Amino acid sequence: NDYFLIKHATQRNQIQKLGVFGCGPHGLFAQIFAKHFGIGKIAAFEIDDFRRDFAKQMEAADAVFNPLNDLQSNVRDFTSGTSFDATLDMVGKQGQGFQSCCDTTRDGGTVYLFGLFTQGFSINGTQGNEIIFKMQTMDYEYKGKKLRVEGITGREGIWAELIDTVCKNKNLQEHLMRPVKIMGTLDQLGEDNRHPKPGIMKRAYYPFK
Repeated sequence: NDYFLIKHATQRNQIQKLGVFGCGPHGLFAQIFAKHFGIGKIAAFEIDDFRRDFAKQMEAADAVFNPLNDLQSNVRDFTSGTSFDATLDMVGKQGQGFQSCCDTTRDGGTVYLFGLFTQGFSINGTQGNEIIFKMQTMDYEYKGKKLRVEGITGREGIWAELIDTVCKNKNLQEHLMRPVKIMGTLDQLGEDNRHPKPGIMKRAYYPFK
């Protein structure tokens, strides 16, 4: 999904400055692929201290900010006053990330929706998750700006290209595995779900003992 999101965005738009709101596993992978596909300046935003520090250690984004602290000022400085060409809402929930995306995307830019929203959140009368799952696109006016809002999802039809891309790039392989902790074999999955361990961004398991 993260690969599809970034590849789709870079194909559809000329993106020089990108903002990624949310530094969970999908937000991190989106930053890695954005860097791989050559987006010039990438800023990431996260309110959780652990995830924000993890994103800084990943070094995929050029800068990592807490969106609750001086958001507009930080974006102005980072983009030299132009705002982002596109933003990724990897947060969803009640729309906090979406509003921040709209605040920091330039007039004529694009806001991509990926993080799932809570029930009832809508944009121009359309449920947020419907926009995502149906991959809809709409024009959205926000504080005098005209924005493009686009829902993104999709796995079908990308695996061969994704595997080929990753297999050919050792640095990309290593970068993609940095958020992943191998927990052991699948027989540990139940125990890990009952007693989740703190400080783990993304878990993975071997299929057999």
